[in-house]
Amino acid sequence: SPLATELKRQIRASSPTRISDTEQAAQVVLEVLGEKRDKQILSLNSQGRVREYKLIYEFSFRVRTPDGKELMDTASIQLFRTQTFSEAQVRAKETEEALLYRDMQNDLVQQILRRLSVLKLES
Repeated sequence: SPLATELKRQIRASSPTRISDTEQAAQVVLEVLGEKRDKQILSLNSQGRVREYKLIYEFSFRVRTPDGKELMDTASIQLFRTQTFSEAQVRAKETEEALLYRDMQNDLVQQILRRLSVLKLES
């Protein structure tokens, strides 16, 4: 997913950590339990048309060793953004929505990295 690609890129750029292709070669496994984008109507105008949307990005994961020992309990992160909507600017609003999801993805990557940075590995 785009989130996984960005997470790998950030890990490679910000630390000496190496990313392994196989679980057996890894010290730590980040297991993605769920990733979901959603959009809900937040408000309507006087004609009953959508005026605002609430954009939601949910991500849950856990961190474990290759042999199954949990290093971090299941973590769930939910991010929200509000987007105004206008039927006169549908294309522009679609682009804005994509940018807002991209912003949430970047925020999510930073939150995951912060949580991973506090892990203590036994030598």
